[in-house]
Amino acid sequence: MTFTELIIFANSSLWQVRIEMIEFSSISLDFFMLKFAEFYNPFDQVLVTKFSSVAVTDDHMDQYLIELFENINNAEKPFVLISDVSESSSLSSSHRVRIANFIKENSELLKSKVICLIYVMPTPLLQFILNAIFVVNRPPVKYKVCNRYHEALNIATEQIEVFNQAEIL
Repeated sequence: MTFTELIIFANSSLWQVRIEMIEFSSISLDFFMLKFAEFYNPFDQVLVTKFSSVAVTDDHMDQYLIELFENINNAEKPFVLISDVSESSSLSSSHRVRIANFIKENSELLKSKVICLIYVMPTPLLQFILNAIFVVNRPPVKYKVCNRYHEALNIATEQIEVFNQAEIL
């Protein structure tokens, strides 16, 4: 290989690497983005949203609201929604407004699918703030605030039993 051929080879290899990096970077960044909220069902008629300590971006909020809507809309029977914010970072005012708008815009859907909203908030100050917000902007369904996840599961079980008994009658 001559010196000129070596330079051409090196340049073409660098261009190949750059092209591959560009193609790789065009892969959805969702793969690399830490999730702000995870959804799971610990048992029948309970949906839990576990929020992480990731700093929330607009993309996180978009993804959360899309997944929340899909989970609510696709539910086959009414359920209790537990929002565990015990480890979450604080939300910006614009993100809080987006959640409030989501609740307002989807109030009929919430009424038809959600038995009760339960918020897990470990500190009395956060509980007080949430309750104060709900005095002004009452959610369209019953809600409870507690400070531990296992307490939320107990409340969920009680709410489901009451709901299912009412459905039987």
